[in-house]
Amino acid sequence: MILLTVREKLLHKRLSEIQRLQLNSQLSIITGLLVPLLYNPRNLDLFKVRVNDSEKFYFGIKDYGDFISKLALPLYVSTRFFIASSGPRAGRILEDLISSILKEKGKYTIYQRSGLSIFFPNIRERKQIDYILDKDDKIYFIEQRTSEHTGGRTAQESLLDKFRIIYDKILTNNLEKLNNKKEIHMRIFILFNEKQEVISRNNKSKGRLTSLINYIMEEDNLGRRFKELSNTFPLTECFDLSYNKTISFSDFRSCLEKGGIIYWKGNKVVSFGILLGDEFFKELLGTNYENIKNELLNSELGDDLWVIYSLLPYEIRNYYLNGFTWTRKLYDDVIRDFKIDGSIVSEDELIKSLRDKILNEEKFKTLNLIESTDLKQQIRYLEYLITAGLIIRAMGPIEIIDEKLLSKV
Repeated sequence: MILLTVREKLLHKRLSEIQRLQLNSQLSIITGLLVPLLYNPRNLDLFKVRVNDSEKFYFGIKDYGDFISKLALPLYVSTRFFIASSGPRAGRILEDLISSILKEKGKYTIYQRSGLSIFFPNIRERKQIDYILDKDDKIYFIEQRTSEHTGGRTAQESLLDKFRIIYDKILTNNLEKLNNKKEIHMRIFILFNEKQEVISRNNKSKGRLTSLINYIMEEDNLGRRFKELSNTFPLTECFDLSYNKTISFSDFRSCLEKGGIIYWKGNKVVSFGILLGDEFFKELLGTNYENIKNELLNSELGDDLWVIYSLLPYEIRNYYLNGFTWTRKLYDDVIRDFKIDGSIVSEDELIKSLRDKILNEEKFKTLNLIESTDLKQQIRYLEYLITAGLIIRAMGPIEIIDEKLLSKV
């Protein structure tokens, strides 16, 4: 298990840039809400004022005085809070994560959410593009869309207006700060389909992609500019990134529909393409992509948020049934004063040491943490509780919820 809070605060290890990015995005939720709830569940009373009368009417929430009715408000408010809070955070961190990966693993110089004026200082429009990637004699101009549902014409226009400017600069040979670049690449990058799956050529919405390609190919948009560039550059090709080869195509539209990238080759190389999901990283990180992906998923990302949030419903239930949370009890009795010396070098070792200590203590030998007779399940749940207790120790026992954080919902 990777616990970024514990790794940094208790084991005194340096986090990677990607881990730091993840932790910083989660910190206010962990310290402002989750730690106070598990350490001092009386904070749940604050949730009562977060539900208005119309919500109570809609859900039929009444106070019958039993633990089931008491569960309704905190579970509803905590779920609503996470839905409202995590969506925008996930969107922002996604862009920062992509930049971090490309910078660290691909060795690109990244200009994120920057104006085209960095390389075209004479343009009048203040046009921002999601990413500019600069490396050696290549430069990429990239617009990202999280979902294939890119919206109507206004959203599609915001994807393409920057590319029109770049094409016009290339066609008039007015490249200013790009004269030293041998390759100029333009990409639209789409991450997820409408089902929030990583998008691919197999699970895409054909209608959505066709609509975007239709707009790209309009004469006043990029269609005319594609033709003019082919008249200027001696060679036009369609490259299939999936099979790493040039493919036949009848026109620009057919190349894009096949998932190809249009290349114009002359004194410079210019290209345009729509990349779906993993295609983006495969192109920019090359053959190292799969190794980087596996390393990121298996050894980089922390488990702090999902573990502690997953425990919350069970601990709220236990509080209303029995008057305490196991996280707080284990923290007070064992975790708070447990000696962490230099012999413990990983989170898993720390969790195992605490687990063995707890299971060997007489008062914990009859633990019944969850409604299961499976001893393995009981022990696994104990390890998650220890994890939450370690996060509390790492961040400090926090008594009060950050009401400013909660008031944003």
